[in-house]
Amino acid sequence: MSHEIILSMKNYLSLLLVLVCSMAWSQNEEASLIGTYFWKDAIVLRPCTITGQPVAGSEEITSLPNQYFRVIRELEKDALVIEILKYSSELNFVRYNLKGGTATYNAMGKPKDLQKGIYEKSYFLVSENDVQKHAGQWVPLRFAFGIINFPFKYRIQPGRGDFSGSFNFGAGLGVKLPHKTNSNTTFSILNGYSLSNVDLDATSVRRNATELNQTNNFSALSISFGLMMENRRIQAGVFTGFDTINHINQKRFGWYYQGKPWISVGFGYAIFSNEDPGGANIKTEQ
Repeated sequence: MSHEIILSMKNYLSLLLVLVCSMAWSQNEEASLIGTYFWKDAIVLRPCTITGQPVAGSEEITSLPNQYFRVIRELEKDALVIEILKYSSELNFVRYNLKGGTATYNAMGKPKDLQKGIYEKSYFLVSENDVQKHAGQWVPLRFAFGIINFPFKYRIQPGRGDFSGSFNFGAGLGVKLPHKTNSNTTFSILNGYSLSNVDLDATSVRRNATELNQTNNFSALSISFGLMMENRRIQAGVFTGFDTINHINQKRFGWYYQGKPWISVGFGYAIFSNEDPGGANIKTEQ
C-alpha cells in the first residue's frame, strides 16, 4: 500500500470522526410535524376536507392503536390535517379512506368504483397535542455512519481457515432500516473501511518466511459489509470483508489471505443516523 493511499485513508477517517462528533453534540431544532406516524392510543378523529374544514353531518370515528397515518397539513391553533394510510383489510380501508365510510361503499354499484381506485379520499382533524402525546414516528430509511471495531477475524480459506486478532477501528457508512421511534431494536446495513495491522507468519505466506523474524506487523486496507443491530445503545453485528496489504509486500511474501474473505462480529462505537423523518419533532414516551 503506497504512502499516498495510507495518508488519504487517514484523512478520510479523521473527517468521519469530526462528522460523528458534530452529530453527537448537535441539538434538535424545532421543525414541522409533517411526516408519517402511528397511533399508540385510540383517539377521536373528526372528518374534514383536505383544507381542514369540518364536514357537516359527518360522524366522528376513533383511531386504532398501531394505525399508520400521515400529517399532510398544519393549520392555525395547533390543528393538523391527517390521512390514514391504506389498509389491507377492506373494511378498515373504507372506514378510514373513503369519504362517507362503509355507508358510501355499500351504496356503490357493482363493480365497486373503489376497486378501480376511483373514490373520494377521507381526511381528519386532530390536534398537535394528540400527535405529541398519543403517536409515535415512523422513521424511514436513513443515512447512517459511525465507527466499527472488529476484535477478531476468522479468515475463510479452504484448508487454511484461521482466527486472527484484529483490534482496529474503522469508518462505517450505510443506512438505518425503517423503524418505529419506540422500537428498542433497530438494524443498519453498513459498509466499513479501515486501516489495520496484519501479522504475517511462516504458515500464512508462500515465500521468504525467514525474513518475518526481522519485520512484521504490516499495514492493510480492510473493507467490510454487514448488518448491525442496536438494542438500548448496544451495537453489534455480523460482518464479512477482506484485507489487502500493499503490492510490494504481497509480491515479497505471497500472503495467502490477500483479498480473501473473512467473517467477524463487529461492535459499533457511535453509529449515528438522522432520526428526523420529514422534519417532525415528536416527544414520544418510551
